[in-house]
Amino acid sequence: MDKKELLYKCAEMFEKYYAHLSGKNDRHTVYSLDAGDMELWKSVYYAEL
Repeated sequence: MDKKELLYKCAEMFEKYYAHLSGKNDRHTVYSLDAGDMELWKSVYYAEL
């Protein structure tokens, strides 16, 4: 997979977290990726991008 396609897939993964992470919610809460997304982040996206 080329870098451009990888970047789009990574952005697509983060879109589902946007409402929580965008600052629209005025709470001071710690969020994390779900287990499957965290594994993808660590093994693919972080390593490649």
